[in-house]
This record gives sequence, C-alpha cells and structure tokens, in this order.
Amino acid sequence: MKTDLTVDDVKAYYEAALQHIYDLEVIEMGGMVAFNGESDGYQISVLATKNQMGGTENTMVQIIFIPAE
Repeated sequence: MKTDLTVDDVKAYYEAALQHIYDLEVIEMGGMVAFNGESDGYQISVLATKNQMGGTENTMVQIIFIPAE
C-alpha cells in the first residue's frame, strides 16, 4: 500500500502497534525501515520505504503475514 505519511511516521506507528512482539527486530538502512517478529502463530514483516512506484504518495508499505512453523 502507499501513504502520504513519511517513512519516519510509518516507523513510529508500527513501533507502537507492534510493541507487544517480544522478539521484534527493527532494521533501518538507506531510508528504509523493516520490522520482523512473530505473534499469535504468525511471522510478521513490515517494510516501509520511499515510494518509487509512481503516484503522489510519499511512502510505500509492504505487510506480510506468514504462518509460523
């Protein structure tokens, strides 16, 4: 999805939203932020980066839920 929020704003939102994940890993590199962790039987990954897909939105966000094994 794309949003008008900045990458920093998206980071702040997901830091709060995912704070319950005890093993949450946050990686920042080159204007991109990635969150990875496991909750309720799912591996959760969130990636936010500057939008380069076209359109007027500032940021692109990718969210992935995969059943944990």
